[in-house]
Amino acid sequence: MSESKSRPWLLPAQVYMRGALDVLGQLLFPLDVAPLEQVTQAASSGEPGGETMRQKVAVVTGGTSGVGLALVARLSASGWRVFVGDHHVDSDVTAAQGAREELAKQNEVLTSACTCEEVVGVTRVPLDLTSFSSVFTFAAAVMANVEQVDCLVLNAGVMLAPFHLCDVAEQHVQVNLLSHFYLQRILAPLLRRASNGTVVFVSSSVSWCAGELDLEYLMSQCTHTTSHGATGSMTHTNDPSWIETQFDPYYSYAQTKLALGCLAQVLHSRDHRKVDGIKYMAVHPGVVNTALYQHTNGFLQWMQRWMGKLVMRSPEHAALCIHALIANPSIAASGEYYCNAEVSPFPDTGVDKDVLLEWLEAMIPG
Repeated sequence: MSESKSRPWLLPAQVYMRGALDVLGQLLFPLDVAPLEQVTQAASSGEPGGETMRQKVAVVTGGTSGVGLALVARLSASGWRVFVGDHHVDSDVTAAQGAREELAKQNEVLTSACTCEEVVGVTRVPLDLTSFSSVFTFAAAVMANVEQVDCLVLNAGVMLAPFHLCDVAEQHVQVNLLSHFYLQRILAPLLRRASNGTVVFVSSSVSWCAGELDLEYLMSQCTHTTSHGATGSMTHTNDPSWIETQFDPYYSYAQTKLALGCLAQVLHSRDHRKVDGIKYMAVHPGVVNTALYQHTNGFLQWMQRWMGKLVMRSPEHAALCIHALIANPSIAASGEYYCNAEVSPFPDTGVDKDVLLEWLEAMIPG
């Protein structure tokens, strides 16, 4: 295992320090909202009535809360048709009602709870990223309704969650990485039909805490053998001692977010050998006041409840950064990593990124 895994006490400190530095940067250098709003407004008024924008189609995972919800609201208000992957549709009635109430408080255009029911250009479709079959069903619903997709925003994710084995992998690897890779693979033909088809991987500055991309660790969190002969080390998943010594939520989160940034780079270089290439980019939305931090320690959760609105970025501002990149393709380059809607440095992964791509292609259904 990598050096980071041999010193598990160090990585949590690095993750929290990185977050603290990001918060400090956000306070000292507030986001310049006006130019980004101008970009999105100019794109919306490309033709009288914003007709061009109303004809565009976006697919957003994690679009019922936080940054995803704010982005869906912005795109819908700009005339986009938006398909939202919703884990709550057709789920437990109580949980679904709670989600509806939260959505109603944040954005009244997303109050429908019906499967595939469209409200003001927003279509909510069931999506469980812990299951490949659910991902396929979701993509099939999108393909049955539209002929092209202009933008796919892979926003959903889990952070520092306790160990849970999903379809073929531990939930950080399955939800953050494998299922999102599978979804963009299925929708790639629809993205190519758009003039500026774009895939946005929502990554994180925590990527800088991961060290080198640790494919050995990612493979160890999967349950089956790939075509390369790499076998997941999940034979003792019910053994608490195995979980304690092998699974590290901090490392899993950092590695999956690092892998998403790598994917933007390798898919760009591979896809742009073709004339009809798709634009791929990774985005760090900032330290945003959302429910993503529900598995952090109790002190930080208390701090977020009382000070989150003061010191953390709002979901609306994080969504604005993503919206600006989507709305004006001329300011967003493929294969780059963005922070505050500007190109930002990305860690040197220390491995051949094509190996990551080959492993992911072997892990998803054929």
